[in-house]
Amino acid sequence: MLRNPPYFAFSMHSGPGEYHGFFWFYFINEHLLRFLNLRYPRDYNTVPRLWFWLLHLLWLFPWSAYGAAAFKLNYRPVDRAGRTRLFALCWIGLVLIFFTFSTTQEYYSMPAYPAFALLLGSAMSEASVWVRRGTKAIAIVASTAVAIIAVILVKVWSLPTPGDISSALVQHPEMYTLSLGHMGDLTLQSFAYLRLPLALAGIAALVGSLGIALYRQETRRQFFAPALMMLIFFHAARIAMITFVSSPG
Repeated sequence: MLRNPPYFAFSMHSGPGEYHGFFWFYFINEHLLRFLNLRYPRDYNTVPRLWFWLLHLLWLFPWSAYGAAAFKLNYRPVDRAGRTRLFALCWIGLVLIFFTFSTTQEYYSMPAYPAFALLLGSAMSEASVWVRRGTKAIAIVASTAVAIIAVILVKVWSLPTPGDISSALVQHPEMYTLSLGHMGDLTLQSFAYLRLPLALAGIAALVGSLGIALYRQETRRQFFAPALMMLIFFHAARIAMITFVSSPG
């Protein structure tokens, strides 16, 4: 800030060619004006509010399947567990409600993930009927994923892969103002360049569904199946990311 004066500028107008020092650039333009959707340049977008909330089912999967069980928890602050749950609930509410009133990207709720983890873990420890239903839901989703991935692999297995993956992508610049906008660039042919990570993702889903079936009489041991499933899936995602990063396009 000292090297980039003026030191304190509070202008609420942002436009081409305007610069009022580092303090204004970082705190006013990049934070306050972005929150109010007044920042320049307008190289960002906002996720619809409903999707901003509902997408947590995806971001926290498979553990989001135990969300119903978390709703059934006791949040009365009568003991340490109840106070901790209430604190986590307030934590989540503060973050989500705060960003509901701002321009939102998909990842803005990440500061609330530890609180989600606390509540979902607390719900899983109860081993209630809602936990068992959540585990069944994970098994159904995993089994469906196995079938879908198998179909995609069959369709792309013999496709040629000249050059790199960039040649098989279709650009949608209008979507790039969202952090996951490039997901729309994927085509069926592009999965031919992702056979290995796609196969690993299929194995992950298979491990999850079979593991849950294997320990169907032991509720808590079943949790190891989706945990191992996600471990393998994250490795598949890492390999896929390397494929994209190594592509000059």
